[in-house]
Amino acid sequence: ADCVETENKAEKEDVIFYADPQEKNCAVLNSGDFAIFFPWELHRPNCSVEKNASNVQKIVVKVKA
Repeated sequence: ADCVETENKAEKEDVIFYADPQEKNCAVLNSGDFAIFFPWELHRPNCSVEKNASNVQKIVVKVKA
């Protein structure tokens, strides 16, 4: 099933929210790791596998095509 969009703030805040996004892929990152997500890939930041949240730094880079 497709994700149902619940709130679209893409124009002003560059973010879109979805109802009950299902886990499709999982990336477990450790200290020093990084991940790259493209605009068309749904991602859910600030999740914790072991319920022990760690401090993370999110960096957004936009490349004009």
